[in-house]
Amino acid sequence: MTSEEHKAIARRFFDEVWNQQKLEAIDDIFAATLVLNGQVVARDAIRQVVAARRAAFPDIHVTVEDQLAEGDKVSTRRTWQGTHQGPYPGIVPTGKRVKWTQISVVRFADGKIVEDWAVADELGILQQLGQSLDDGILLGKTVGGCCPTTWSSGPRACDARPAAADRRLGRPATYAIWQSQLAGLELWRRQPLK
Repeated sequence: MTSEEHKAIARRFFDEVWNQQKLEAIDDIFAATLVLNGQVVARDAIRQVVAARRAAFPDIHVTVEDQLAEGDKVSTRRTWQGTHQGPYPGIVPTGKRVKWTQISVVRFADGKIVEDWAVADELGILQQLGQSLDDGILLGKTVGGCCPTTWSSGPRACDARPAAADRRLGRPATYAIWQSQLAGLELWRRQPLK
């Protein structure tokens, strides 16, 4: 397949699955098993991610801003918008309209996505929902084992190496990971543009 064909498939995920709610397209776009942010998952994990985000933001809409492709990889920068009308980890519905950005790099094999690495401005979402760095949600205190990167839970949801120290302090295993991610995002946001 050409780079342009790969870009079209990646765009189809946003147009059809997210904007048109055609979940059946997931089977055409993703391999049966793929790597999602470093974890090997079944294709059904994509459905779960879509369902969880759509539960929190039922009117979610994504706009593809940029796409770059080289070989078997495609990077897509996009802007999301939605109204917070359902549960979002640790935050009751606020009715607030939020907007955030996300970028990903996907890799293709045999015409399907076999690897997806995505980074979203989760800190921006939380701030728009009225949270601050002083609130427990931004420090991971109310995450309850949910991985902020993949929105999955369980023993492999996030790297649990700091789990023992976190348990001694009464925090969930994801506390140190999420705290370091958020601190990094905050530092990045404060960097002056050159």
